[in-house]
Amino acid sequence: EAVDWYVLQDSATASRWQIQTFAAVMGWTSAGGNFRPPQPLNGRTVRGCAVTRAEQMSAKVRCTTTVSVSDGAAFAKNKPFLELAMRGALSSLLSVPEENIDVTAILQPRRLAAQPESPPPILSGARTVILSHVITIPSDAPATVPTATAVANSISALTTHRLGANVTSRMPAAVGFTITVSAISKPTTDLAPWYPYSAGA
Repeated sequence: EAVDWYVLQDSATASRWQIQTFAAVMGWTSAGGNFRPPQPLNGRTVRGCAVTRAEQMSAKVRCTTTVSVSDGAAFAKNKPFLELAMRGALSSLLSVPEENIDVTAILQPRRLAAQPESPPPILSGARTVILSHVITIPSDAPATVPTATAVANSISALTTHRLGANVTSRMPAAVGFTITVSAISKPTTDLAPWYPYSAGA
């Protein structure tokens, strides 16, 4: 069988959707996960690692938190402080290492009445911020790290008051704004396939 092998200068990435689409087109599902029947060894020795497909998966838990900030302009200047505080709070409350947690904060647009002559400052006053969280549980995580299911359950049991208090305790006073956590979304969990070889290897 001819195989074209391209060595790339930089690693190439593919989304989960792209991999699944490619596998479907190639007949992965119809073939039952195998593209051709097992071949006779003919005296050859096959070596490999005894890793199950379940063990080759890294789980991601996703959720969002809705936060009210007292001053949108101050938040815009000091956004990283809120992201770091939320990251530390989630790490503490969920028993997950901080390096496994990604937090992104986005200031929500405010709908203003049409005032073409003198529009009010767009960032002034209390504003709503949505923080997106992605918590990754690697397949080789130590036993001290909870499973994705346990993390999702902990998030579901988390109260806005408890999370808000933990985040606030980590925020330096100099940021110039206070926060109130108003909502925590229901977490979702997905498994991302782990592939031992990258396109750039």
